[in-house]
Amino acid sequence: MTIGIFIQILFFLIGKPDISNINFEGVVEYQIKYPNQTGTIAPEVPQKFIIFFKDGNIRKEYRNLKDSLLFYSIYIFKKNTSFGFTPANDTILFYKPTSDIIDVKYSKGKQGNSKSHSSMILGYECNKYDIQISYKDELNVSPINYTYYVASQLSIDKKYLSGDGSNFIFTSTGGIILKYFTDNPVVKVVEAKSISIATLNNELFHVNTKGKFLKQI
Repeated sequence: MTIGIFIQILFFLIGKPDISNINFEGVVEYQIKYPNQTGTIAPEVPQKFIIFFKDGNIRKEYRNLKDSLLFYSIYIFKKNTSFGFTPANDTILFYKPTSDIIDVKYSKGKQGNSKSHSSMILGYECNKYDIQISYKDELNVSPINYTYYVASQLSIDKKYLSGDGSNFIFTSTGGIILKYFTDNPVVKVVEAKSISIATLNNELFHVNTKGKFLKQI
């Protein structure tokens, strides 16, 4: 799948990450690995995320090994609404995120403050959180165990924590999630490979609905 529309990304890099940053604005690129995959990964399967953070707004791009854009979403903090786009598709999917449908439990490493639960990723100290997530309305779905590595000194302003918590922001601390994987079995491992603190162009978060069909999910 190729990119239907070329998106020009304008941002000004301001150097190496500042570990004291308390309201992160910039770009994090993540690599996705599938440990159980034995054959060739299909071109429609994402192998990396590129995530843009600015003032509570979040843009996520899903790309394959050849860097083709498969799907992207834009979360608008002030509207608490996430919009999903597929290239060459006239339908925009949207929903209002809510934490009411999930139940989150810490299984171990509850606060992630112990040195034994810390590791370094791209120069940032990350606290380890082992949690269990279940869906309140899905009684027949087994809980999923996740392990998160959350940057302790790379976070967003707490005033933005009332929004969508599933966008690589750990809502308990406001820290950016730099790595996560699922347990039993390990299906997918996602880990940050680059971090750029930057001033981002607001156009990255613009949702153009002209000539599009909006579908709520």
